[in-house]
Amino acid sequence: MDNFLSGIIQLGNRVNSKDDILVLNDYWFNNIHTLKSVLPKCIISPYEYAFSHIPAFIQMLGIPFIFLNIGEIKQLKAGEYVSIDFNNNSVGSNSHYDSFYNDKMLFENGVCFYSSIKGQKIDSYLISQSSGVGLVSTEFLFYKSKNISKRHQFNVLSNLCKQNPTLDYTIRLFDICVDKIPVWAQQKYSNHKCNIGRGVNLGSTDSEKNLFNQLSVIKELSKKYKISVLVPYLTDIDEIMKIKMFLQQNFCNNVRLGAMIESVDILPIIKELNKIVDFYSLGTNDIVQSFFKIDRTKPICFNKVDLKNKEFRFLLLEILTLVQNKSIRVCGQLPVMPGMLSAMIEIGYKQFTVNPYWIKYLKAVAFKCII
Repeated sequence: MDNFLSGIIQLGNRVNSKDDILVLNDYWFNNIHTLKSVLPKCIISPYEYAFSHIPAFIQMLGIPFIFLNIGEIKQLKAGEYVSIDFNNNSVGSNSHYDSFYNDKMLFENGVCFYSSIKGQKIDSYLISQSSGVGLVSTEFLFYKSKNISKRHQFNVLSNLCKQNPTLDYTIRLFDICVDKIPVWAQQKYSNHKCNIGRGVNLGSTDSEKNLFNQLSVIKELSKKYKISVLVPYLTDIDEIMKIKMFLQQNFCNNVRLGAMIESVDILPIIKELNKIVDFYSLGTNDIVQSFFKIDRTKPICFNKVDLKNKEFRFLLLEILTLVQNKSIRVCGQLPVMPGMLSAMIEIGYKQFTVNPYWIKYLKAVAFKCII
C-alpha cells in the first residue's frame, strides 16, 4: 500500500458476511443502478473509475468507498476485507497531528474543505469536519421520485438544511435535458417527462418553468438559511444572466451566484463571467473527460487519463489565472487522486469540495503540504 492509503485501509480477517466489501468491476460499472439492492458496507473502486458516474452514485447511497490501483486489488487475498473507521480521530492522519492545529494551520493558509452532498441524509459528524456544504447535487436528490414540483423541492431541500442549519449550502441547479440524465438512469427514464439531468438549457417552456420553480424555492430557503446557487454546464452569458436577473428582481441579495467550470468551452467567457458571478466551482470530473477526450461511460477509455500531463496542469493554472480574484472551489474526484491535492495546492487552489468521508484524510495531506 502506498502512503496515499496509509491510515485508511486496514487488512484483517473477515468478521461478517461476504457482503462487507464489494470490489467494482466492469459488470458493476455497467449495472451500477442495481448496487442499491446489495448495499455493501464498503466499496473498493479501481482508480480507472474515478472520473466516471460511479463515485457520485455510491456517495448518493451513503456507502464509504476508496480507490485502489488494479495491482493492489489483486493483492487482496480471499478472506481479507477493508475496514474503514471514519469516526476514529486517527483515521487519515498520523496521531501526532492534532486536528485542532491542523484546522488552525489550514485556515491561516486559506485551505478549506467543503462537503459534497448527493443524498437526503447528512452524517453530522462528517459534515462537522467541513467548512460547509459546497455542493448539493439536486439531480441526485430528486431522480428517484421524479417529482420536481415546487412544493416537493422545498420540502426536500428545507429538510436537508434543517439537519445543519448554521452551514452554508451551495445548491447546484438541475434542469430538464435528456442528454444529461445520469448515465445509470438513461435507459429507464429516457422517455419520462420528469427526466432529471444536469445543465441549464432554457430552450423549452418546461425548462424555463422548472428553473423558475427551483429559483423560487431557493428564494424561500434564503430567508432562513445561507444559500448559494451554482449553475452547471454554462456555455454562454445569457443563461446565467437570466438567473442573475431573477435573484435581483426578487431581492435575493444574500444569495451568492456561482458558475461551474466543467469544460474548456467556458474559458473564452470567463472574463465576462467575472463581472456576474461571486465564485466558481471547478468540475474536475468533466474537465478530465473533455481534456483527455474520454467517454466516462466506457471504462476502457480511462487508461488515456494522465494526470501528470504538463498541458493538463497548465490548464489548471490557466483557469486559476482567468478567474482572477474570484474564489474557486475544486470539486470532483481529482483532489483524492494520488499526488493531486498537493499539486493543486502548489498551483494555488485552496478550496476543495469532496465526499465528506475524505475530508479528514485530505486535511492531513494538505497540512503536510503547507508546513
